[in-house]
Amino acid sequence: MTKDMMAKALSEFLVKHKTDKMDLSEYKAHGNSVPVKDYLLRRAFGSWNRVLSAMQKDTQLIWKLY
Repeated sequence: MTKDMMAKALSEFLVKHKTDKMDLSEYKAHGNSVPVKDYLLRRAFGSWNRVLSAMQKDTQLIWKLY
């Protein structure tokens, strides 16, 4: 799964849950319903904060589509 695919899947997940910020423990609490495991996101983006900053930009674009 590429970084762009991860970003799109996570953005859609965040829009589905009507949020643009979700801390790591909250994300992990969703268990197997998450589209991408947290450790794969952190490996691709570097840290959870970088994941969130990338998703906030991407999620804003997706919010406009809905």
